Amino acid sequence: MMDKSVIKKSAIQQPQLRFLAQSARLEEEINPRLIRLTSGAIALCIGVFIVWASLTNVNEIARTPGEIIPAGMQKVVQHLEGGIVKDINVKDGDVVKAGQILLVLEETGVQEDLNRALTHGSYLSAQKELLQAFVDGRDPDFSKLGDVSPEMITEQQNVFKSTAESRLKERKILQDQVAQKEQSIKSLQARQAAIGQNLKLAQDMYDRRQGLYRNGYISHISFLQTEQELNTLKGERSQVNSQIEEAKATLQEYQGRLQSLEARNRDEAYQRLNALENEIKQNSEIVDRLQNRRNRLEVTAPVDGLVKGLSVNTIGAVVGPGQALMEIVPVNDDLLVEIRIPPQYAGHLTLGQEVQVKVSSYDFSRYGAVPGKLTYLSPTTFVGERGERFYRGHVALDRNFVGGKGQESNKIIPGMTVMADIVTGRKTVMQYLMKPIHTSLMTAFSER
Repeated sequence: MMDKSVIKKSAIQQPQLRFLAQSARLEEEINPRLIRLTSGAIALCIGVFIVWASLTNVNEIARTPGEIIPAGMQKVVQHLEGGIVKDINVKDGDVVKAGQILLVLEETGVQEDLNRALTHGSYLSAQKELLQAFVDGRDPDFSKLGDVSPEMITEQQNVFKSTAESRLKERKILQDQVAQKEQSIKSLQARQAAIGQNLKLAQDMYDRRQGLYRNGYISHISFLQTEQELNTLKGERSQVNSQIEEAKATLQEYQGRLQSLEARNRDEAYQRLNALENEIKQNSEIVDRLQNRRNRLEVTAPVDGLVKGLSVNTIGAVVGPGQALMEIVPVNDDLLVEIRIPPQYAGHLTLGQEVQVKVSSYDFSRYGAVPGKLTYLSPTTFVGERGERFYRGHVALDRNFVGGKGQESNKIIPGMTVMADIVTGRKTVMQYLMKPIHTSLMTAFSER
């Protein structure tokens, strides 16, 4: 039994062994043509790849981070004098229009100072009209001074009347003095004439008595009395002549004072007018400063834009002179990309190079990049917050939205972060592939 089973099993295994031998021979006898075709295809693919890699160019880029900024730069909102905050009308992120009131400061006496300056200006204008009326020889007309109060007009009219009366009184005094001197001169001249007549008679009597005295008809004493009377009259005549000359000189003085009185008053009026003009000019400058200061109590937006960095949040807070209250980021200006360029890229950059800007707020795979050009490169480096050095550059964008036609709603606004790829040149794919090998060969066997 055992032999039969062994014989049967052996009969079954023999065909299997035969098939196995045939399979081994088939594996050893693969078609050489197929091998050649496969090898040729692989070689052809490698050759085509080498040719493609040698002829195909790709962009060489410098990748730099950056931020969207307005071309006009951010506008800092400040207040010249400072003060106490009365109202705050905006908050960070608000969109504002140029001239819109952002916050209001307390008046703190500005209006009172302005009212005093305006009142003083009205008073000076009324005085000017008063003097001008005197110079022109007319009554003052305060109706053209619309901002002058009735009380001030009445006061200035009284001043004008009092001044006119004072000048008339002064003129009357001089006229009376002239008249008195003229009358005095007339009296002296009459006395002079009488003395002259008496002197002629005395001289005639002297001449006659002198002859009688010589002939011995009268005494010596009688002759001396006649001579004394003659000398007395001559002295009186000399005294009267001196008094007349003195009176005439005084009369000329009074007449001169009377004639110059009007001219002197006009000169004084002109001098006062000039002084008033200067005072009015100075007061006007004060009024302008106070009006500007009052107007500056309302802090307004310099341009259309977004509120950023509001530093005042409390009513009643004290604002210092020149303190930065907030910044306004313009929204209507052209936009730029401010990029930070690592120093290793700076030697490969030139103005006008093409830049592809990828805005982080929009999916690059969906909307693509925004083209632009490098327009500015700083001459030296800056130091960042972490101590890293970088060059600062500006990229002008070809459009202010992301995407193609019909996607204008994808606006780019200041503050968005970007990644800018600056096209610094072109290389073939083969050059990229060979670069590691070339670098290794250049640095091989050079280490210590």
